[in-house]
Amino acid sequence: VKLSREGKITIPPEYRKLLGTDIVEISYEDGKVVLKPIKSLGGVLSKFALKGKSVDEIQKLEKEAIKSGFTEREN
Repeated sequence: VKLSREGKITIPPEYRKLLGTDIVEISYEDGKVVLKPIKSLGGVLSKFALKGKSVDEIQKLEKEAIKSGFTEREN
């Protein structure tokens, strides 16, 4: 496999079939680049979840974050 100028690679079809998904997590472990198949985005994103909050509370936090982001960009 060769890296393109943009840093992209093409994973051969036999390995893509073994992965069983088109979403992978990439990491660097013990001098090796490791691809781990991700079967469900929910599992990957769970560490970012706001647990114990209602939908209304989360929407309010999102609006505040967006407003804060725009305020920071203006300054």
